Amino acid sequence: MQPKKKQFDPDADDFWDIFGEAGLEQKIETFLAVLDSGKMDEELAFEMLEEIVNILPEGADQHARYAELVWRLREKAPEVYKKEGKYFLRSLISFAIEDDRWDEIPSLLDFFRNETDVDIYYNIVYQMAYHGLEKLIVPVMADALPKIKTAPDLVEWAADEFASEIGRLMLWDYLNTNPTPAPQDSAFLAATAPYIPQWKEGWLERFIPRLTARAPSEWKSADFSSSLGNEQLQTNIHNLLAEFVADQHWRGIPYGRADMAWEQIAIAIVKQAGIGQTKKGRSGKSKEQRSTKSVQTISLIPAYGTLDRSLVDLAQFLGAKPFHLAATIELLPAYLRFLTRLGLATEEETARALHNLRPLTNNISRTLKYYGADGRCIANVLAAWEEEKAR
Repeated sequence: MQPKKKQFDPDADDFWDIFGEAGLEQKIETFLAVLDSGKMDEELAFEMLEEIVNILPEGADQHARYAELVWRLREKAPEVYKKEGKYFLRSLISFAIEDDRWDEIPSLLDFFRNETDVDIYYNIVYQMAYHGLEKLIVPVMADALPKIKTAPDLVEWAADEFASEIGRLMLWDYLNTNPTPAPQDSAFLAATAPYIPQWKEGWLERFIPRLTARAPSEWKSADFSSSLGNEQLQTNIHNLLAEFVADQHWRGIPYGRADMAWEQIAIAIVKQAGIGQTKKGRSGKSKEQRSTKSVQTISLIPAYGTLDRSLVDLAQFLGAKPFHLAATIELLPAYLRFLTRLGLATEEETARALHNLRPLTNNISRTLKYYGADGRCIANVLAAWEEEKAR
């Protein structure tokens, strides 16, 4: 049944009331009618497609219906699509991942070669890193970088940070594809030079061997004693976590995903140990804050309260990082088992920690979906904890 005119007239006072109460089919009909009327603008396109995607049933067929609406918008209102397409393509990329249509992702990413909204960009970048798709996003980011450098509404350091992100992703791809990665590989250094002209001295030498190690070092509890001092403690914590990233790599977890967990777990451990917070300087740029608080013991198991407070920062309305949140919670069981294998935690301590940390998974599906994580990512998180529960 064709909706009455007032139901698709965006100038009508009751338009949004009617649209909001409509079911999926009528919402789609109304969207197409407004598009055909020539009255579609940026606000209408964003709000209408947002409501449609929020009630869209799961499944490849439904995802294809949404894609058809986006392509119709591109065809009939190209200027609107040009300005708002970045939002719709985020959904299409997630749908492609969920439906195993990986070959469609490069064409969906093409739009972002001209995009300068770095906040939206990073959502896509982290999604690609989580799924190990650095090779797809790096050339897109490289094309966008000159435009980002000259974008009038960005702070001065935004382009430098974006460039560093490109270099970091190139490192993960290099470690994935080179059978014998080396810190002083001239080809790699030349390739990353436009983005990271000079890596922090000693950073590659320190971490590449650890990130590619087939087996971790023979760590002992004494390596995390308070008698070592803050600097050495933090060094050992990050070295251990780099080896955890390698351990996960050999178990099939992408470097980018494990790196996100490294970052958040390190923050939690350092905070609860009272030795300040140190960023590991992923692109050679590190900042360190030290606390003078006396530390008697160092626990390598993140406490629920400390980790929960750190993860809350990843679920803010502005600047949310759903893939960092997902990666950290997903890999927590693996990290605790890693400590147990190395003799840095007992079976009892690990079991107790898993019990204490499990509440982090409460409502995690809804939280991740709200902030833009794709269904495959959410399923990975749930599967990791279900597997642990089944032990």
